[in-house]
Amino acid sequence: MKKILTKKILFLILVIASSQFFIFYNICPALAGEISESEIISLINEKRIKHDLSPLSMNINLEIAAQNKSDYLINNNYFGHNTPDGKQFSSWIKDSGYKYSLIGENLATNFSSSKNTFNAWMKSQGHKDNILDPNFTEFGIGLNQKNNQSMVVVIFGRSDKLPLSLELTIGTHISEIIDLSKKIQNYSLA
Repeated sequence: MKKILTKKILFLILVIASSQFFIFYNICPALAGEISESEIISLINEKRIKHDLSPLSMNINLEIAAQNKSDYLINNNYFGHNTPDGKQFSSWIKDSGYKYSLIGENLATNFSSSKNTFNAWMKSQGHKDNILDPNFTEFGIGLNQKNNQSMVVVIFGRSDKLPLSLELTIGTHISEIIDLSKKIQNYSLA
């Protein structure tokens, strides 16, 4: 009798504890470790500022592309930059109307918080490179959480108003002109 009563009490305690966790997790998701778009934005821009880089600004077209990609991934139970049927990640960006000279993408799935997601990216060289790329000027974030699964998509971009290749070419030519000018000065003085 005593053994049965002890099992019932333990079972009751377990049920109460489980329900309390369920209530806490659903009523207070931020405290339980929810992924938040604003927190990811802050973490990325804080890290850029610490590395003497300009913070990225939000771009509505990149936001749409990232959200559409996040929805696609979670609705199709798929994870990857390109789809199995060959659709490139740039397709979502082009579909949003964003004209770019440079783009990049970070993906994350099934992390429990924004901080955990960000820390995982910072431990991955390719993801870290996107976050700290001085050539990116703006970004968009897509977030989807359903069926106990989370999907985060961050698309980094630089618009084509001044193409990166043109900017690098201008910079290279300026350097060449300065070098040529120094050579002419040295030649004149010799």
